[in-house]
Amino acid sequence: MRQCNTEEVYCQATGDNKIFTCINAPYYGFGRGGISPNTKKNVELVTFINCQQTNIPEAGLDFPSAKILSISCGVQTVHEDAFKNVNSVRELDLGNNLISTLPNGVFKRLENLKKLTLSNNNLEELPRNIFDGLRNLERVHLSYNSISKIDTKAFDSTRRVKEVYLNNNNINVIPSGFGKLSSLRTVDLSYNKIQVLEKMSLSSLEKLNLSHNAIKDLPVQLFRFTSLKILDLSYNQLSIIHEDVLKWHELKELYLQNNQISVFEVTGIGLNQIALNLLDVRHNRLVFIEEDFVKRATNLNTFKVEDNPWDCNCLEKMELLHGNLLLDFSFAYVNGEEALCVIVPNVSNNNVCNINKTDLVYYYIAFKSQIEPRGFLLNSEAGRWCKPSKDHKNYTCGGWSFYGFKYYISKTNVQHLVRMTILDCKEINLPEDTIEYTGIKYLTISSCDIETINENAFRNLNNLQELDLGNNSISKINESIFKWSEELKKLNLSNNNIEELSRNTFEGLHNLKQLYLSKNAISKFDIKTLDPAKNLEEMYLDNNQITVIPSRVFSKLTDLRVADLSHNYIASVDNLFSSTFKLTFLNLSHNALVELPEQAFQFINLEILDVSFNKLNVLYEQSLNLGTLKEFYLQNNQLTGLEVRAMGFNRIPLSVLDLRHNKLVFLHEDFIKVAKNLLTFKVEGNLWDCDCYDRIVLLRGDLSVDLSSPYVNGEEPVCIAGISNSDNPCNIDQSNLSYYYKALEEDE
Repeated sequence: MRQCNTEEVYCQATGDNKIFTCINAPYYGFGRGGISPNTKKNVELVTFINCQQTNIPEAGLDFPSAKILSISCGVQTVHEDAFKNVNSVRELDLGNNLISTLPNGVFKRLENLKKLTLSNNNLEELPRNIFDGLRNLERVHLSYNSISKIDTKAFDSTRRVKEVYLNNNNINVIPSGFGKLSSLRTVDLSYNKIQVLEKMSLSSLEKLNLSHNAIKDLPVQLFRFTSLKILDLSYNQLSIIHEDVLKWHELKELYLQNNQISVFEVTGIGLNQIALNLLDVRHNRLVFIEEDFVKRATNLNTFKVEDNPWDCNCLEKMELLHGNLLLDFSFAYVNGEEALCVIVPNVSNNNVCNINKTDLVYYYIAFKSQIEPRGFLLNSEAGRWCKPSKDHKNYTCGGWSFYGFKYYISKTNVQHLVRMTILDCKEINLPEDTIEYTGIKYLTISSCDIETINENAFRNLNNLQELDLGNNSISKINESIFKWSEELKKLNLSNNNIEELSRNTFEGLHNLKQLYLSKNAISKFDIKTLDPAKNLEEMYLDNNQITVIPSRVFSKLTDLRVADLSHNYIASVDNLFSSTFKLTFLNLSHNALVELPEQAFQFINLEILDVSFNKLNVLYEQSLNLGTLKEFYLQNNQLTGLEVRAMGFNRIPLSVLDLRHNKLVFLHEDFIKVAKNLLTFKVEGNLWDCDCYDRIVLLRGDLSVDLSSPYVNGEEPVCIAGISNSDNPCNIDQSNLSYYYKALEEDE
């Protein structure tokens, strides 16, 4: 028997067998089969990728010496004793899965764990006992989840933790339990929904990131952290920085950009004791900073100030008083332009940076009139900008409220407006009549926090041809919301939180050609959902939670050419595509298909079919009408048989066939002889009969039989010296297949 992997898991190891990477393991692939018990004792680093395992079972991981363990497989649930045989692990990475809850005490046996990663999952809360047993934990990564609740005692067992990353969640209150963590050095709570801050006592904290929240005020003596060196409060809603808010003695970097700060009080700070070397106040409403700050903040090396309505005399004085200070205008002011500032006539005050706060409104008005001709339109809140094209047909805007457009973009500039892009608007609702410029054909509202859309939001956009609402937080699409947009040809709703598509979701979109719904949470849609979009040509529903698709839901889509339903949980496709005669590309990979019903794909135009990463065990010749098929992807299934005798392969233009990582022992010679157009034939990771495999290579001649993935350094492919007929070795009785599987097990 030649050297082989296993039928279940493809693993690559380093020469000393201390590092294993396992790819494409089927359901019971975790630590079973593929690595012998003796080898497991020496393994120190194990990585499982794309193993299609939805559960980590009890004692499912058996690597007693492993120090680093990484699992990225679409896992949804974890047994409470899943890790009882890996108690030497120091780093555990469960990121990039679908975990929504964890049983109490699941980590109780991992006393040596120092780093835990749970990022990019679906966690919604951290209960009291979630980290029990992790007394040596130093770093925990919980970013990119949906966490909104954290028990006050969630971190009680992790008293030695130094770094906590909770960015990109739904947190609105800083966990009070942090006060018990005397070793805590770094906390990242950026991209959450925190509005109010309470006093915090963390004497060891050195770095705190609270950017991209909704903080409006900093209470007095809030940050009395004696060790704090880096504080990021950018992209919030702060208006005043009080002198008694911050303890500055150790602070080296302070980020305040993209707020609404008009007052920066520094008089009583004790400036001669400040260690600050970087201060970023870009995109605010600052007119001046007191001269004492500029004179005495001698450690300040970088002072980023652009996009504020500075008083010109004060700005000049600041540069003069601190000769070595780098005033950074690089973002908005290019090509050697001077910094934007406001000149106040007839000013003879020697202390030009002490400006009466009641006069600030003058600067805001003057600044707006100055900056518009340069192509940046600002409203009265700093950081709100628009940049037009030279012909004023295209506008890209950021940081605005939707109502701001009505007041801050002149009508003379928008009468020819064709394309509008709105970014980072920090709005949770698209209001009625969101955009009033009826000539717009292309509208993008992306990377905002939009959750709901008014039913009349697009009422004025009768000429709209493309609408992009991707990368928001939309959970529901109201019925008939697009009824005003009859000319719409492309609609993007990807990267949202949509769970359901109702009967009238797409009412009025009879000219729609492209529909993008990728990366949502869609699990249900009505049988008539797509009926109004009868002219649809491309549809993308990948990366959702679809288990069942109503029969004939695509029956009205006679012009459909591209359909992507990959990365779902679909178990059956019976009667789904009976009328889609023009379909050329169909992706059903990464689902739960067990079989392809007879005549499931009777397409006369299909060119690319991907059913990889499913659970198919037999492919029947009656399932396919492959008269136009060029690329066929079947890898990572459980295929034991491929019936091809009557398929008419001499008429098939098939150029790519991928059969990797299945359970195939043989192929009929009819296929090998007549599939003349086949250029790429990928077969590794199967249990080939050696004589049949040699016959395949011999009959194909110059055909590229791709074995490159697991067979390196000149190794022979996997095959088994079998019991095939010497005259016709590829005609093997299927009743004898168990011989091959048994032979493989004995060799392990």
